[in-house]
Amino acid sequence: MTVQVILNEDEVDVCRLIANRRRNNNRNAGIKEKNLGGGKNSQTPSSKMERELNGYGAEFAFCKATNLYPEFNCSPRSGGSEIISKNKKRIDVKQTDLPNGNLITHIGKRLGEADYFVLVTGKMPIFTIVGFCKEADLINENNIKDLGWGPTYFLPSDDLIPFTEQFIY
Repeated sequence: MTVQVILNEDEVDVCRLIANRRRNNNRNAGIKEKNLGGGKNSQTPSSKMERELNGYGAEFAFCKATNLYPEFNCSPRSGGSEIISKNKKRIDVKQTDLPNGNLITHIGKRLGEADYFVLVTGKMPIFTIVGFCKEADLINENNIKDLGWGPTYFLPSDDLIPFTEQFIY
């Protein structure tokens, strides 16, 4: 089961503000972007900002669907998880605009940074929460795959636990 979430105009504005501040603060602190995806337009400033916006929008949409508080912190940081569930589980949301996308994360992820990964597809303002997995089900040497831009952790969306509103409470 998937859940579609549509952000309203005010929610989109909040996402724009947070995404812009996060990106600027991270760049000013020297934190590099981890671009998992190719394409000739993937390196333009507008496409990087759009990726940041859609990534934060996916986190916000997940929080809206699960009645969790989104992370508004804009301090520079790299890695870790963005969301804490009601039962104190750390959740790392991964977004792709591809409707049939898969769950991927950079090879630098280490066990212990998150309890769960969630795949959200779509882009601002419409997102679909596809499914989730435990951290060890993704961060596993058997899941390393090169998709054309170097090795990455990869889990097909068919291998995810289907998302329901009950999720991991």
